[in-house]
Amino acid sequence: MARGETEKSIGQAAQQQEPEDMPRCAVDEEAALVLVSEGKAIPGRVVELSAGGCRMVLEEKLPRGERAAVEASFRLRGIAFRLSGLTERTSDSGTVDVSFGPMSARRRGDLLEVLCEVQADLAARGSEAAGAAPPMIAALAPGAAGDGM
Repeated sequence: MARGETEKSIGQAAQQQEPEDMPRCAVDEEAALVLVSEGKAIPGRVVELSAGGCRMVLEEKLPRGERAAVEASFRLRGIAFRLSGLTERTSDSGTVDVSFGPMSARRRGDLLEVLCEVQADLAARGSEAAGAAPPMIAALAPGAAGDGM
């Protein structure tokens, strides 16, 4: 399968996996983004995570406007993840949105379990603060309220 066809199929699978109303959780963990075509790993941090993708802040900027096949690597709650996907949006500040490609049921279950734990912790912290809402980032439809994934 040609590179463009592979990236298209990964993107379509990612869109089918995650409903648009799936919540995204604010996280802050060390991460790396591997550019598959180059085999180059760029260090950074994962700052937002959902079952269908993540937002990363990288130490190096990626070219804008190009979708690239990538692997996002990070550790959350002691579980290491290395998830393939596509870059969806890049910014001049080094922020990149990644939509995850298809993953095994077991890997998806691990990710969902960790997301549930993070959500529970965020909700608990939010209820402890007087009148403060949990620090959760609502899923945004593309183009809604700024630059959602």
